[in-house]
Amino acid sequence: MTRDNGQPGLSLDGTTSVDEFSLQLKLAVGPGSTVAVVGPNGAGKSTLLNVLAGLKVLDSGRLECRGSVWDDPVNGVYVTPERRDIALVPQNALLFPHLSIIDNVAFGLRYRRSHLSRREQQAKAYETLEIAGLNRLANRKPHQVSGGQRQRAAIVRALLTEPGLLLLDEPLSNVDATNRHDLRQAIETLRPAGQIQMVVTHGHDHAATADHVVALHHGRITASGPPAEVAAATSLSWLRDLLAPVDHD
Repeated sequence: MTRDNGQPGLSLDGTTSVDEFSLQLKLAVGPGSTVAVVGPNGAGKSTLLNVLAGLKVLDSGRLECRGSVWDDPVNGVYVTPERRDIALVPQNALLFPHLSIIDNVAFGLRYRRSHLSRREQQAKAYETLEIAGLNRLANRKPHQVSGGQRQRAAIVRALLTEPGLLLLDEPLSNVDATNRHDLRQAIETLRPAGQIQMVVTHGHDHAATADHVVALHHGRITASGPPAEVAAATSLSWLRDLLAPVDHD
């Protein structure tokens, strides 16, 4: 379900290239949407996230998010990653090895919400860890917890900064089945109104329950829209299976 706070959404219509690989990207989603990005390996899914994050520039076209133009090469507009209202969580969690889990989670607040005192930052970080079921690990270092726990900590760190656009690259790939449901619940609990979430996934649950699906193949968006509409229109059996309705029984 989308959470719309009246702000504009995201629109992208442009091209970019990686070595000899060219991508043509065109999509538009509303505020508060959860967007599942699907496709085979090498289709361009992570490159799409990098374009949105500002780690990859457009060769042509225009990227606009929540009313701000982020990339428009014809008009000389390029907003650097640190000035975009985003958080990116890659597949490898990228926690600071010398900091505890709670200090890793609080780090985002120091960068994005520096008006808070250190005590307030720690309290908010601990509250967030409780919601994600990680509070018992608060004082451990990253090497003392599992890969799935590190990934969960990285996701809640990103959520705590309340970005307008949250980019998740295979967020559940290192999380065991028993914790996936709890993590998805935590993501929704911590999500601010209007936040757009772009999720690269191979998982049925994430793709079928998204508000919008973007299917990529060979650098082209071959399908885009609500999961049921994409499933009904596609001739690809793997995509129909991925978007089959989720049985909640």
